[in-house]
Amino acid sequence: MIRGDIAQAELQEERNILLGVVTKFGDLALELWGLKREIKLEGLDYFADKPFQVRSAEMVAAKITQLQEGSTRLDGRKIPLVIQPMIASYVRIEGRNAPRRIIWSKGVVWVSNRKEAAVQARPDVPAPSDRMDVTDASSDMDEL
Repeated sequence: MIRGDIAQAELQEERNILLGVVTKFGDLALELWGLKREIKLEGLDYFADKPFQVRSAEMVAAKITQLQEGSTRLDGRKIPLVIQPMIASYVRIEGRNAPRRIIWSKGVVWVSNRKEAAVQARPDVPAPSDRMDVTDASSDMDEL
């Protein structure tokens, strides 16, 4: 009987934890709705025409690129893959034509290490040499 009581107590504790997570999410959703802002996730459609820039306020290189802090060796390269989209909010301010943008989270992008991957013109389909070799990256996926 004691084991059953312990299991029941653990189950109740887990339910309370889950209830807390759901409640916090609901509170956050209501708070975001009250901001009267438009929240956007910017993925590959947004980044495809932009060259990678290490000092950009919009993006950061994925860990798998092994880019050293402050290194500009990948600057100007194409962005063929967005690992995590940029999260931004937009609010219209009276007297301004364009909405004011606040970046909540930079986009995490994968950038080719190959020199020929510099942005020239946006192709509709990346050349095979610009595609990520999944077999090479699979062992590093846990770093993402």
